[in-house]
Amino acid sequence: MMTFQIVQQQFLAHLRNPKQVAAPIGFNASRVGVYVDFLYNKFNDSLSACFPVTQQLLGELAWQ
Repeated sequence: MMTFQIVQQQFLAHLRNPKQVAAPIGFNASRVGVYVDFLYNKFNDSLSACFPVTQQLLGELAWQ
């Protein structure tokens, strides 16, 4: 039986690296994807606001 803490750790590991770490068993992939996208977009928005010149110099592909 998996405890809440184990599931939470797996979920956070997936959010940090969704391409390499699978979502916990029983989680709907499309619903978890909403969290992944939200986290990425909030982080990207924050960095873009703080470092607009760096973003412009790097270009969109390198910035991503």
